[in-house]
Formats: sequence, C-alpha cells, structure tokens
Amino acid sequence: MERKWIFPLAVGSIVSLFLLFLTTLTSFDGSPFLFFYRPSAILGGSSPFVENQLKPIPISSLPPPPRFAYLISGSAGNGRMLKRTLLALYHPLNQYVVHLDREASSEERLDLEKFVKEHPVFNKVGNVRMIVRANLVTYRGPTMVANTLHAAAILLKEGGDWDWFINLSASDYPLVTQDDLLHTFSYLPRDLNFIDHTSNIGWKEFQRAKPIIIDPGLYSVKKADVFWVTQRRSVPTAFKLFTGSAWMALSRPFIDYCIWGWDNLPRTVLMYYANFLSSPEGYFHTVICNAQEFRNTTVNSDLHFISWDNPPKQHPHHLSLADMQRMIDSNAPFARKFPQDDPVLDKVDSELLSRGQGMITPGGWCVGSGINGSDPCSVIGNITVLRPGPGAKRLEDQSVDMEELLASISKTQDERELFIVLSPYKTRQLSIRFMVSLLSRETDWQRSLALLDWINEEARYSPSLFAYNVVIRNVLKAKQWAIAHGLFEEMRERGLAPDRFTYSTLITCFGKEGMFDAALSWLQKMENDGVSDTVSYATVLTMFVENSKFLEALSVFAEMNEVKCPLNLTTCNIMIDVYGELDMAKDADMLFWSMRKMGIEPNVVSYNTLLKVYGEAELFGEAIQLFRLMQRKDIEQNVVTYNTMIKIYGKSLEHEKANNLVQEMQNKGIEPNAITYSTIISIWGKAGKLDRAAMLFQKLRSSGVEIDQVLYQTMIVAYEKAGLVGHAKRLLHELKRQDNLPRDIAITILARAGRIEEATWVFRQACDAGEVKDISVFGMMIDLYSRNKKYANVIEVFEKMRIAGYFPDSNVIALVLNACAKLREFNRAEGVYNEMQEEGCLFPDEVHFQMLNLYGARKDFKMVESLFEKLDSDLNINKKELHLVVASIYERANRLNDASQIMNKMSERGILK
Repeated sequence: MERKWIFPLAVGSIVSLFLLFLTTLTSFDGSPFLFFYRPSAILGGSSPFVENQLKPIPISSLPPPPRFAYLISGSAGNGRMLKRTLLALYHPLNQYVVHLDREASSEERLDLEKFVKEHPVFNKVGNVRMIVRANLVTYRGPTMVANTLHAAAILLKEGGDWDWFINLSASDYPLVTQDDLLHTFSYLPRDLNFIDHTSNIGWKEFQRAKPIIIDPGLYSVKKADVFWVTQRRSVPTAFKLFTGSAWMALSRPFIDYCIWGWDNLPRTVLMYYANFLSSPEGYFHTVICNAQEFRNTTVNSDLHFISWDNPPKQHPHHLSLADMQRMIDSNAPFARKFPQDDPVLDKVDSELLSRGQGMITPGGWCVGSGINGSDPCSVIGNITVLRPGPGAKRLEDQSVDMEELLASISKTQDERELFIVLSPYKTRQLSIRFMVSLLSRETDWQRSLALLDWINEEARYSPSLFAYNVVIRNVLKAKQWAIAHGLFEEMRERGLAPDRFTYSTLITCFGKEGMFDAALSWLQKMENDGVSDTVSYATVLTMFVENSKFLEALSVFAEMNEVKCPLNLTTCNIMIDVYGELDMAKDADMLFWSMRKMGIEPNVVSYNTLLKVYGEAELFGEAIQLFRLMQRKDIEQNVVTYNTMIKIYGKSLEHEKANNLVQEMQNKGIEPNAITYSTIISIWGKAGKLDRAAMLFQKLRSSGVEIDQVLYQTMIVAYEKAGLVGHAKRLLHELKRQDNLPRDIAITILARAGRIEEATWVFRQACDAGEVKDISVFGMMIDLYSRNKKYANVIEVFEKMRIAGYFPDSNVIALVLNACAKLREFNRAEGVYNEMQEEGCLFPDEVHFQMLNLYGARKDFKMVESLFEKLDSDLNINKKELHLVVASIYERANRLNDASQIMNKMSERGILK
C-alpha cells in the first residue's frame, strides 16, 4: 500500500476555485479521488470532505464550461436582496428561477417580476424565470422541499441544457465570480452531487424523526407555523435516514431521478418527509444515500461558509465585516447568512466580485466599454469565454515549502518540539488540504498523532474526516490497536461520521492479523452506520475462507445482501468457492449464472472455481459442458482450468480424455506443471496402469522437468500399492532420504497437495505400523477428508486419534461434529461433544452452535432448549449469535412461535442492537 496517497496539484495549475479545495488523492487501495474542502462554520475552522469517485479531467485539456441552474428564493421583505443576489450570480450560460413566496406582498412580487422582465440582459438572453404563481412556504416545513422540486421541474422543462441545480436563498451571496466557478466545474465529472450529509442523526431522531408535524402550507392559503400531533412514530426501516445542510448543488441526473423517479424511492421518501420537521435538511440526503445509482456520487459539502455557534443553534450568525477574512480563507464559493444591504456585501462586491452597484458581476462574456459608469455586461460577447479571477488562486499554498517543513518535522523528538516547528503557521490558516497532505507524508505514527493534535487543538481547524483516516492508517500499520480504537471514538465525539475508507482500513488491518472478532465488530459498526463498502465485505470473506470458516463467510454474505451492498467480481468468486465447500453446488451454480445480470462479467477464476465445485459434487456432465463453453466462446483458460478438468476426468474414470488434455493444453501454449503430472500419474495408478504412470514419470525425469516432492510421493505410493517395494525404495534414495523415511512426512506432503488416495494409503500403513507420532498428522488427515467430503473417513481418523491417546483441538472437534451431522449420526456427535467437555476442552462459540444445530436436525427441541439456557448463562458466549442460531433452528422446524419468543427476548434485553 502506498504511503503517499495525497498528491498536491502542480503549482500554477489552471484549475481554479474548486481545486482550491479539491485536490487529487489516492485512497487506501490506490484509487484516486479528489479532496474537497469546506470550512466549518464553527469557530471559523475548516474540514475536508472526500469521495473516491472525484476524477478531474486532466488539466492540459480545455473542457467546455458547464451550466448551472439556480433557484433563488425569498419571503416577505427579501425582494431587494433577491435582486442583488441574482445580479451577483448572473451569467448567460446559466438558468435561473426566482421565487418570492406568498407571504410577500403583491407589490413586492410585482416589482420583482417587472425587474426580471425589463432587465435588458435578462430579456435578451431569456434565462431568468420567476414563479409568478407563488407558493406558500413554511419555514422548516415540507413546503420548502415542494418549492425546490417545483423550481427544479420548471428548469427541467424550460431550462434547456444544464448540469447542476443549486438552491440559494436571498440571504446567500457568492464569494467568487461565476467565471471562477464555471471554470472550476469544467474539470469535474458532471454526475457529482455536492450535499452535506451524515447518517449519524443523533438528537434529530428524537426531536425530528419521531415527532409528526403538519405543515399548514400544504392545505391552507394563509401562512402559519408547523404544528405537532400527539402521536409519535418509529424510525423507518424501509430506508435509512440521513441529514445535513439544506443547501446543495445537485447533478441533473439526480434531479431527473427525483422528479421523474423511475423507481418509487423519491416518492416514498417524499411522503415520509411530509410530516418531518426541517425536511429540507433530510429529504434529498435520504434519497441520494439510499439510491444505489447515486449513493457513490456524493461530495460531502454544501459549498457554503456558514458561521455557527458551538454547539450549533437553530440559526447561524449573521455575517459582517468582521467575518470577511474568514470567508476568504474558507475557499467556499458561497456564504450565508447576510443581512440585507450589510456593508460586508459592498466589500464582497468590490474586492471579490469587481461588481458595481446595481450591475451584473463582470465576466469574460462582458464586452461593454464601462464608460461613464455603464455596465460592461450590457453588451454580450462570447458567453463561453471565461476569465477566472483572484478567486481561482486563493489556496495555492505556494508560500510554504512542504519538503522543507517535512524535513523540519522529521527532526522533532516529541510533541513540544513539533508544536514549536509549526507555531509560525498557527495564524496563517493554511488550507486543510495542505495540512492533510502533510499528514499523509508523515509515516511515523507518533509524529502523525502529534500533528493531528496540533491541527485540532492548536490551529483550531474543524475536525477533518480525512485527517483521521490518514492517522488511523498510520497507527494500524504500527499495530497500535488500542490507539486506533481511541481515534475512532474521538472522530465520533467530534461529530465526524466514519466513511468506507475508515472501515475498510480497520477491517483489513485487523483481519490480516487474524483478529477475526475485532474485524467483525468493525463490520457490524459499518453496517450500523449505513456505510456500504464492497471491499470491506470482500476482505472479511477472504479472511474467513483462508481460515476455512465457510459458515461464517456464508453469514457475512447474507448480511451483505441484507444491507443491499453491491457485489463485485471478487465477492462472487469467493462465494462460489464457499458454496462449493458447503456442498451447496446449486447455489454456486445460481450465483455464477446470475453474475452477468448484475453487470459482473465472470473471469477465468469464476469459471475455474465453478468447475472445481462441479467436480467435487460429481456433476461431471455440467463440468464438461462448462469447459466446452469456455472453449467455444474463447474464454481464457489456464493451467488451473486444465488441472481441474484432468482431475474431473480422472474421477469419472475417463482416463484417456484426462491424458489427452495434457497434449491439448500444450498445443495451446499452456505449460503443464507438477500438479498436472502428479494428477495424471495418480489417475494411471488408480486405474491399474502402472506401466503408463512409470513411463510418464521417466519421461519427465529425462526431459529435465523439475520433479517436486509431491510428484515423487505420488509415484512412490503407486509403486508401493502395486507391491513394487524396490522401485519405491529407489525413489526414496533419489529424494536423499533413508529407506525408513518417516511416513508422517510423506503423509504431510501428500495431504497438503490434496492427494487424498495416496495420503489415505500411506496413513493407514503408518497407523497399522504405529508410526504416526505427530498429532498434527491426524489433524491434517481430518482436514483433508473434511475438505473432500469424506465424512466417514473423518470419523475413522478421529477414532484412531483417540485410541492413540491424543487430545483433539477445537477445530478438529468442529470438523468431527460436522461429519457426524452429514452422516446423521447424532448420538455419536452428542457423545463426542459431552466427552470433550468432560475432559476440559474449551470450545469456541461455533462448536456450541454446531451442537445446537445437530439437536435441531434430530428435532430434539428439549435438548435445544436445555443447551440454549446453559449457554445463555455463560458470560463468554456471544449472546446475539446464540439467540439468532436458536431462532433459526426453530424457524427451520416451522416452530414460528418459539422463534418469535427468542427474537422478542433479544429485543427486550437489547441484544438485537
């Protein structure tokens, strides 16, 4: 994994305003994303927002400018301010809808209508519309959402081509010119949605989600405040609630989806928010984060500088001249909330927009002379000509040499020294982009922690999700697990919602260290937060498969489907293999053939895995058909494909076809390997054609092919089974071993290579001679038989193990119980379980759950209840998993009342959370 996962843009690049706070990054898995910076309104700090789908067009290209569609809305007394905001925002490329709600007087609305109709530029271009039939809009009510959707529908119908819909109020004002903004957005993907959002609704669940409000604006002609009904409702389960800022820039595809709604989600959510307090702070957020097509297009920002109290109150501060520098330093394109005609607006006009009183903000399209105080924008030139101004250069951070600063930081020995090095930058308010770039390049976990503390506590930046992600990654690399936990909790305390990169890093690092319970705990937290990340699920699935925990993998996959996390090629391939290991060939088959319907093209691994599943299930006809399909459709085949098919032909006793495949693969340029040859030799040996096996072996030796231990052992066993002991001994000498080579070594070699027939023969010979001295040999044979579904052999080896006086570990016991279940030998399973407990064996939860399932399979519900009560009183048992296992046992037996009682018990005890 690369450490340098944030790349600052080249100095002097032409990307303007948004690249002041968007910069190219690399995520933990190496994929690029842009970094988006929005300052917090709390104490004038700043915070980053990151999305991996932000992929800017290369700077060297000159993309066409986008078009914005603005809604500018106001209420009584806002008419004059609305005109000013419209003039400051105007550009001929854009579309505008203005709305004064019905609370405004008729005179005020008529005055605005006259202004729009008679303005010479608006009239000539025809891109400004007023909603003449005004809507009644109630503050904090759903009529605000209805009004926004109304304006969006007008712009879709009449506004021609545009790319982003931006909603503003009369108290909003731009901090950059439209040329700055259009130029910057030219380099961004047109499907991005800039919407500040979080699933951590906190206090809003009790104060907004559960109360039911009525907005009189929905049915009355007279404006009144919302009112509450006495009844309350539960939080919805059909979708997950999200909340955030009411101000946003939404892509045209998403607006299309909200208006036309080709599935029912936008309408369903709209009906729900009709009774939700402050619905503008939740409706679009909930729709976009629950719509699979759009959930990965969000940039977590509302593009605004807003000054809030800490903690935030209902309304933000009114901005004044005292906030001017903080607004400039914020690098946001808009700010709010401005009092009407406040002097700060004049300062913004003169210093940031170069706009004269009563005039349009000038841009590259304005070609008038401006003589005698005339508006230069009264003469329209080429409207696609953009002239980015100072707003495009505010955050270049060129004044600081990052390499020099990093070198100074690297010499510090403790936090005090690091703070001294950074002290000159405390008041300069460098961009959070710069600070996180600095963090990402500091590989020492202790210095990165100190740097994070300086950013948060000394420089007073707003909490940054991306900064925490970087530091968590650093401490996990150093295996500082407790500190990683602490940082995660600190993020939450600071109001940051962990994203999929946070969870992916935590799950991957804990999983790779074999800390399965911790990795699963992080996965559970991820699900509870409504974060959907396919990579994290794939990591957990891989972790379980590598440790032969196939039932656990199946459970995780079920959770993945439950939360509607999209599958990818990796997860499909893993689960085809898992289904095969669990004797669920039909499910593997269904998943494989449904992949294309999900838009996932199977690769050679997919085909090879399904071939293996077919072979182990002895579905030889299906395997041969799939193999021929690969050949007909020119699907890639490799040595694994042919080795699998050779083994399948061997199992189906089609020896010549297996042999012919070796020649076929060579003709295709696929070189056979040791597994290929050992499989062929094993096939000839089992078929009694030892001469052909010997000829092939000698041919390989004379041709210079490297013969590994597996190939030698395969041939040795073939000789021994045929009674040709002298030949076997000669091969043993060639291996430079004594004639009395320990058979446990031979068993280990063969078992690891999956050579079940040969390993079985050697194992039985060794047991009869009393030569098995290593307990791991018994475990290895039990595992080999279990993987190959030879359940009677599992029991046989276990009994030999017990006779030899060895004490099995919990993994062996689990495999033996599973074998008993497959053979339906329930009494034997119960005897093993009780005997091992009496001998003091400490079982993992899975063994206990396995025994519960066995009792359920033989419909001994009295024992299910007895063991359940015993385990429920054990403090070391995972109570949630225990209850779910027992509930599923009752459900499978159609004892739905018993299952319901278990679930109710979980709910009452708070286990279900």
